[in-house]
Amino acid sequence: MDTDVPRAADSLIRASVTPPRGPQAARKMFDKLQRIWRATDFGRIKSVATIPAISTHLQQGEKGRQLAHIPPNLVRLCVGGEHPDDVIADLERALG
Repeated sequence: MDTDVPRAADSLIRASVTPPRGPQAARKMFDKLQRIWRATDFGRIKSVATIPAISTHLQQGEKGRQLAHIPPNLVRLCVGGEHPDDVIADLERALG
């Protein structure tokens, strides 16, 4: 596979809520999602979001999360089968 060519079929998005907004802003945004399901796992047909630092990587501790490059303001989003406009609208509402 040529790694210089972007893969258009990817549906996993990793984004950090930028400082100074930080972890509290990531949680606030996460809690405002309406269309996107809040989850700790992926692999569903519907769009889901997770904050790894307080879910899947919680037990690793701060040092472990640093080694895994999991900042406290990281939100992972797996886009499902919903219409893209619905997903975008939900993200804009949650970030607004």
